[in-house]
Amino acid sequence: MADAMIRRLRRQSSRGDYASMVRLAKALYARGLNSRDVLRACYGVDFPEEFFVIAEEFFAVAEECFDDYWGRMVRPRLSVEFTGQPWGLGVPPSRGGPVAAPSLKDPVEKRIFACDRDLVPLMGPLSNGNRWSHSVFCYRLSQLRVGHSTIFVIGNEAGRGSPVTFRSASLLEALHAHHTEYLRVAEGKRNEPGDWKEVVLTEWELDELRAAIERVEELLTRPA
Repeated sequence: MADAMIRRLRRQSSRGDYASMVRLAKALYARGLNSRDVLRACYGVDFPEEFFVIAEEFFAVAEECFDDYWGRMVRPRLSVEFTGQPWGLGVPPSRGGPVAAPSLKDPVEKRIFACDRDLVPLMGPLSNGNRWSHSVFCYRLSQLRVGHSTIFVIGNEAGRGSPVTFRSASLLEALHAHHTEYLRVAEGKRNEPGDWKEVVLTEWELDELRAAIERVEELLTRPA
């Protein structure tokens, strides 16, 4: 009976409908699967180790700070906005998951799914106008299937024919490059006169960026 229910939920699920994916994930957790197994069952591929490292390092740290789950996800020092899938699906029941409410980037995820189903949206970099503004970092299912954690970029307003650009060999590398560039641009704007004053980061915000870079560097040097 349980297997029949999961087969039915699998047939009814679509990455274009977050609620349907949550129902499938809940049923899989109820069967005793862990986060890695649930994501494998939902996507048909193994997610790389860096995905679970980032999830653990940057979600769990802030669990006591906010009541809203997506608020907790953006509270750590990373200057990014996380997607609902796959992150929310990977939160086990023991930690309040899978997250029922879609993220603020749900409309973007739906657009990307509609134009390229091989892409797995992960996060949108936040910045004051650097070259990765208004874009989303993604894995590709075809790359994950052969053991590659390559990151590609597509625009927030994705549509059929939208360009998909190679970004880096891994999500950690993409995060490091994004925060390094964001810090460089932000520090430069502090020295510019005039109109930039309304978007200049405070010294505390710059320290947050520096701390994010240091933490990502630690993770990059961690033995596999």
